[in-house]
Amino acid sequence: MHKHKAILKQYIMKKITTILLGLFVFTLVINASSPLKTIFKKYKSSKDCKIITFNSDFLNINTGDENNEDFKELEELKKKFELLRIFTLEGDHDLKADINKAKIEKYYEEMMRVHESDQDVVIMVREEGKVIKEFVVLVYGDENVIIQVKGRLDRNDISSIGEAFNMKEMMHIKKLEELEGK
Repeated sequence: MHKHKAILKQYIMKKITTILLGLFVFTLVINASSPLKTIFKKYKSSKDCKIITFNSDFLNINTGDENNEDFKELEELKKKFELLRIFTLEGDHDLKADINKAKIEKYYEEMMRVHESDQDVVIMVREEGKVIKEFVVLVYGDENVIIQVKGRLDRNDISSIGEAFNMKEMMHIKKLEELEGK
């Protein structure tokens, strides 16, 4: 009987250890998730907030002239996207303070910053080697916008996105990679 108690005690200790280890891993995963989730969660029920999310299936819908070169380039680029999220926030909200509070710089690397009068634009990436896994454009000031792109991109792709949307600042990213390679 004494032996059964010892075996039962050992079994219970293993179960408790497994549960605690599982909780620890779950906590790590939650804390390692994108700091943007915190911001989206904070505002998603606000009437001032709009969040539009496109998944890869939607992004890969054929929507143009297959004979057009720009269309072909865009179609190839879209295949690299997993998610496109556009977040807008109207009204008197301090998105910059929320971004700073979320410590976004610990998760993303700043690629470029543009300050113009009352508007800041920050471009950040999360890279694995030379592959950009996540690309984020933060706009705060007069307008509050976050654009998040997840996928398997490179700097040439980012430049192509800049060209497609006529964002001259992003068109120079390709040149930065060329300079770094020399």
